[in-house]
Amino acid sequence: MITDKQELRAQEWDKERRNKMSPELHAAILGLLEEWKAQTTPDVWEELRGSDPILAHFGLGMWIRNTYLYKNEKIQEDFRKAGYFFVDDMSEVILEIWIEELNKQ
Repeated sequence: MITDKQELRAQEWDKERRNKMSPELHAAILGLLEEWKAQTTPDVWEELRGSDPILAHFGLGMWIRNTYLYKNEKIQEDFRKAGYFFVDDMSEVILEIWIEELNKQ
């Protein structure tokens, strides 16, 4: 069982790695969001706005992985520089950023 202290440590580690993301990678992720929005409708955006990235992992997260990450070595390399080495972790970060961005709108 994961303790609160372990969970806090994991969140701090993830925040540290995310802070290492380049502005170019962040901009690329926002560009992917705009592409996705152009292919979907506001009701779909609303559904994602209120979701947990972990729960969206097996649906939209897999689509992100297959549509964007496997086809874009540059984004994968930028993620590796930020400390993310697995495409599932990369898609989770993309989902987190998309949700944050949608909640700003």
